[in-house]
Amino acid sequence: MPENEEFLHYLVKWLSSPTNEDCPFGGAAPYSNALVVHPNSTHNPIPASHFRTSHTPLRSQSDFIQAYASARRIASEVSEKEGIDVFPYSKFYIFFDQYASIVSLAGTLLGSAVAIIFFLSSLLLGSLATGLVVTLTVIMTLVAILGTMALAHVSLNAISLVNLIISVGIAVEFCAHIARAFTFPSPALLARAPSSLTAAGRLSRGKEARAWAALVNVGASVFSGITVTKFLGVAVLAFTRSKIFEIYYFRVWLALVVWAALHALVFLPVALSLLGGEGYAATEPEGEIESDLNRRRYRALLPADDGEDSDDY
Repeated sequence: MPENEEFLHYLVKWLSSPTNEDCPFGGAAPYSNALVVHPNSTHNPIPASHFRTSHTPLRSQSDFIQAYASARRIASEVSEKEGIDVFPYSKFYIFFDQYASIVSLAGTLLGSAVAIIFFLSSLLLGSLATGLVVTLTVIMTLVAILGTMALAHVSLNAISLVNLIISVGIAVEFCAHIARAFTFPSPALLARAPSSLTAAGRLSRGKEARAWAALVNVGASVFSGITVTKFLGVAVLAFTRSKIFEIYYFRVWLALVVWAALHALVFLPVALSLLGGEGYAATEPEGEIESDLNRRRYRALLPADDGEDSDDY
């Protein structure tokens, strides 16, 4: 058998020999582009090569993802065993390469977003406890959206990951107004809080009273100004003919609006009343909050003063 330089000599001739009747085993047709040969090199005369393999019939998206994962696994095992750099390539691998790292990438990006939310909310609200409650509410909203994606058959890919990151920011918008109204409560509303919610001698710092005041002050605005408007905007996507918009945008954003509103208006006030941080006195002109609520026809939210006839509305 030829070896070393003699082998390279015949290899070059074989790769240049056409496959025809005179030489049916010539390598020009099947292998002329499969090898990179440097016959004059003494260190590495064949620096690169490729060979063909085939998959079993692939019919679904999960089949393509598993096929790509298997190809990467086999290439990695060959690289470790032979000490060479081997990697798989196919045209459809380009579209499914994202699934090799989508889970870890999603965890890194969403975890970083949640950490930033905790830092900024704690800093701006002046309370680690309140910032932690807001962050916990955002995490619960995100988990609910992920569960809805599984039930609605929305796969985790680059498009849905971008929507999840956007959802984290919008979920903060639902929570931020109530958290701020809880941290900086209106003195006029606290003075009208039900006696069962007001701790004796701690009118400005009672968590239950401040949670009640926050809901009375901004709860309606969060519902009508954020929830309803976003729901109407998302509802338009239900009539689209594009499957991309219907699956990856309408379903994800509808779940965002529903779950963010429920967590912000139902869970967050209760969590703040139990685990929220200390509040800070907010100054406002005398009678401003009453006139504002009267102007918006929310007088029923204000309990009647002692001795006042509750029917005089």
